Amino acid sequence: MNIHSATRALFGAALLLASSFTIASAAGHTITGRIVADNEVRIYTAVSEVPAMTVTYQGVSACWSTSVPVNINTTNRYLYLTCWSDLSVAQGLLHDLTVDGTPVYSGHSLWRVLPNDSVMAACTVPGAGVVEAAMASRIPTGTFVVPTVGCQNNATCYGVWGQSTLISSAAKWSWFNSGNQVSGNAPFQPGFNHREFLIFRLDMQQVATPTRLGSWGQIKTMYR
Repeated sequence: MNIHSATRALFGAALLLASSFTIASAAGHTITGRIVADNEVRIYTAVSEVPAMTVTYQGVSACWSTSVPVNINTTNRYLYLTCWSDLSVAQGLLHDLTVDGTPVYSGHSLWRVLPNDSVMAACTVPGAGVVEAAMASRIPTGTFVVPTVGCQNNATCYGVWGQSTLISSAAKWSWFNSGNQVSGNAPFQPGFNHREFLIFRLDMQQVATPTRLGSWGQIKTMYR
């Protein structure tokens, strides 16, 4: 194979890979598992992260200490877990969500978080569109960072939560650390406002699902 043929083959492989990702994305994502937060979490999605973006509430919310089941089907690309605390005792997010069958539990390296500097009252129902509007304004210009990952879901975690038995013990508590709290257990304990509310974000196109891995394997086989 000459250099021109090799270049064309590589270009074709790239196009095939891009198209396979587009098809997988258009076909949608299935998100399942259980979730809880101290004190509250609500689930949203979006197609893109651009000015005037649309944020969609997926009808799932959880208030400490009850974990709730998640079963969402969406064609949107971005998954958001929007959280806030009651600024008392402790704060954190815990879940064992999977995307298209691939575990992306709290503590997974693909999650990012963005502080919003707008305190919400704990375990309340925001007015229709209030959180969505705040997220749509903040996300396009915000800088998402790696969240702080704490202890695993077990009976002794920081001595305040106990084990959430309906959530996998492999899940780890996570939160944003503002750097403003003086505590050996920061940002989880004791209670503190770490620039809430917080927006945890997962780009579901980055999740290594069996469909994507299979497409990439086929391309590597074709062009070896």
